[in-house]
Amino acid sequence: MRKIRLTAVVVGLALAAIPMSAPSSTAGTAMESHCLTMKNRWFPDGNFTAYADTFCYNPIGWGPGDDPNWSDNSGDFRTTDGSSAMSVLNTGWGAEADVVAVYDYANYDFAGGYRCLGTGDWESDLSNFRFVDPNGNPKGPMARAISSHQWVYSSGCAAASWIGLP
Repeated sequence: MRKIRLTAVVVGLALAAIPMSAPSSTAGTAMESHCLTMKNRWFPDGNFTAYADTFCYNPIGWGPGDDPNWSDNSGDFRTTDGSSAMSVLNTGWGAEADVVAVYDYANYDFAGGYRCLGTGDWESDLSNFRFVDPNGNPKGPMARAISSHQWVYSSGCAAASWIGLP
């Protein structure tokens, strides 16, 4: 009986030593923290960055300015950058227009929808989001669909347009 109690105590202590975590996997948490690492590395540099892969890996373009067409040869995003973003990061520095609006269509066209990203915010996986129209109605998926972006005032973003809302 003593061996059983001793074994139970040892097993209990071993289980107590195992950290309890959120439902996400350790790998997912480590991957997610890469966006935070990028934010901490660059904030506040005044830039908006888009990445080809989820979790803020493989930057495709970055810069402090607007870009009306990610698929042309001007601006911070060029030719193959259009419709290739899987994650985004705003390391703007808090100027008046410190929110980034991303659009499905070139030239900041609302017809395909848009979303806004606040200062210091990121989205690690755009496949979880859809663009919305100015009234908050869902449009097409965001993953590999951004075609333009511009810096705007937060007042220019509808309540349902913020990235982070499904």
